[in-house]
Order: sequence, then C-alpha cells, then structure tokens
Amino acid sequence: MVDSTPSCDLLGEGSTRAKELRETIVKVRNFFLIKHLKETNGGLSVVGTFIQSLFDDDSIMQHDCENGKDMSTENLFFAYRMNDVTADNDSGWVKDRRIEATEKRLRKTLQVNAPLEISTEYDIFPFKTVRASVLIELSSSSLRDQRKRPTLLLHKSSKGDNISIQLPPTLTSEQELTENMNKSLSYDFITPYPDISYFYDKNKEYCPKFEVSFHLVEYGISKFIGSVFPMILIAVLNTLQILSNNADSASFILNASIFALTAVFILPSITTKSRIEYVFSLNNVYIAVVFIALSLSSVPEDTFDTNIPAKAGMVLLWFSFFAPIYALVGYYNFRRGIRDKASNIGAFTGKGGNASMTDLITVKDIATKVEPTKLYEVKGFKKFVKVSS
Repeated sequence: MVDSTPSCDLLGEGSTRAKELRETIVKVRNFFLIKHLKETNGGLSVVGTFIQSLFDDDSIMQHDCENGKDMSTENLFFAYRMNDVTADNDSGWVKDRRIEATEKRLRKTLQVNAPLEISTEYDIFPFKTVRASVLIELSSSSLRDQRKRPTLLLHKSSKGDNISIQLPPTLTSEQELTENMNKSLSYDFITPYPDISYFYDKNKEYCPKFEVSFHLVEYGISKFIGSVFPMILIAVLNTLQILSNNADSASFILNASIFALTAVFILPSITTKSRIEYVFSLNNVYIAVVFIALSLSSVPEDTFDTNIPAKAGMVLLWFSFFAPIYALVGYYNFRRGIRDKASNIGAFTGKGGNASMTDLITVKDIATKVEPTKLYEVKGFKKFVKVSS
C-alpha cells in the first residue's frame, strides 16, 4: 500500500489514503421465515421474511466516529447475493420493510422472494424429482479504509430459531402444511421440510453463506397412470391382433399403424428437459424398445410366411413394461430415503428474532469444533466445511 498522500475527490476533500485496509468481522444473525413456494416467470421461488440482526454495534459505529462523518443506519446492514447474483430492491428478490435499533442490537426486516435453481435428482420414466435450492450469501461491505465481513450466527439449542416455517393457524397434519406452503401448479413436495446447509471456507475467519433446498416431484403417479395405462391398452390390442388369424395384410398393417400413431403421441412425454443430455439414458432406451417392438408387430404373416417377427414384437412390447415398474420401485425408495432423513416440524418452529447473544454461536466455531454441539452435523471437504441443520 502507498503512504498517506492527498487523494482524489472520490475520497472527499482533504481525505488521505490509508496505509493498509482494515478488516472487521461482524457477527450477524440472519433469521429466515419461510412462507411458501410459488411459480414466477416460468421459474420457482421461495417467499418469506429475513430478519438481519447485528450484535457488534460498537465496532460498527467506531469507523464512522473516527472519520467524523454521519452514516445512516441503513448502510450498516449487509446486502445479499442469491445464487451468486446481487439481490436488492431492483431485482425484486428482497425488499426493505423496517429497521429497529436498540442498545443491544440493530435489526432489519426484509421481504424475500428468492429464486430457486432447479436440478434433476431422479428421472426415470414416468417419474421425475428435482432439487430446488437457493444459495444465500451476505456480501462484505467497504468504506474508505475499512472492510466489514459478516459471519453468521446460529442458535445453540434450537434449529427453528435459525430458519422457521410459517405454520397455518390451525395446523392438524403435514398434508395441511404442504398445501399451505405449495403455491406451485407444476411441483409437489416430497417433504415440506427443507435441507439447510452452511458453508465455511477453511481459509477464512468468517462464514457468510448458507443454502436452503427443497425436494420436489415434477412427475409422479399421475403421469404413471396417464402414460403407462394407455400403453397397456396398446399392448393388449396389439396382442389380440397378432394372435388372431382373421385379419388380412391390409387390415393388419392399418391396425398396427394406428397403434404406432397412438404411441407417437404418448411417448414424447417421456423425454424431459435436462441440463445434460444423455443418449443412452433409460428413458431413451425405453422409447427405442417400444418402437422396435411396434415395428416388428406390424409385419404381417404374408410377408415372410411366418408370424415370428410379429410375435417377437409382441413379447418385446410386454417386456418394455419392466422399465416403468423399475422406475416405480426406484421412485418410492428414493422418496422414502428423503422423507426418512428429513427433519420434523419441531425443527422449524422458533422464536424468530428474539434470541440473545448468549444463545448464539458462529458457524465458524461449530465448523472448527471450538464449541462442540450435537445439534448440527459437520462434514469436512477439501476447501469447505459443511454445517447442516
């Protein structure tokens, strides 16, 4: 860094450049009240409320006193990034509601409409499940010679005091909670309880980042019934035609064409959108097997003086139903695995923004096991430590 010298107008008249940049780590509690999921502009978002509480009041104010310049309380809070994109009033992802200041803390309440990124977890026709997640980060802030780094605080004994779910006034079942939280027409919850993870970088002294994710079903039993049952009807009619010796070649081909055309309208629904396209996926293999089976089934006996090709196609078509049956079993096992690991409603009910500093601990202290706790699961990776609640 250069020595103190007269600066440009960017720093203000009479200002000097500091010899080095000072960093201050500020303890921040970011309570998140989840209200519901909804579809917006073709995407999916989670609606809720943030309550950002700052506890290091003295260290925050010290910088402004030293510089002799009044600074609004608004600028003391940390801005947000969601999925690595700045979230502010212009983006519509966060909107300021109010600021409260006491002797012990500063607290800011924001309305949240956080965008969720969709990634496929299980996709075998006719079932598809996705993971909808948002990575939320409190951004560092800088003013002249000082940089403020936010480090997240978690409750020592109550997960619901970190992230909570807004409950219906008269909650009687998980189904009622699911209906209250899900405002989407395209997705259903596997479980309404989200996965919560905090990410601590081993090379830093602070942790500003956490992720909220939901497990959803895009296609389930309704698609199984709507797609597989018509294919069963095609297989039955195809079998009756092949085993009957009354149809001439023209009628045989006509009927086979009708079956194939029906399948053409049904099978495109098997393919789904994905970030990565695989040629030899189970879905593509299933489509290929169905069309090969129908092609063989359309060969009349007069063509080769035998009905072996047609019978081979008939058997192959029935054999193809092992694919959706396999998918059904796999889907229920996958779904059960997620529900078995999911938290219960007790993990998402808390007092919100009323915790005191003695009730809280930094993510860094949990990740580095300065203060061991059984409430959170800690898993180390090469660069990060993941703290799950």
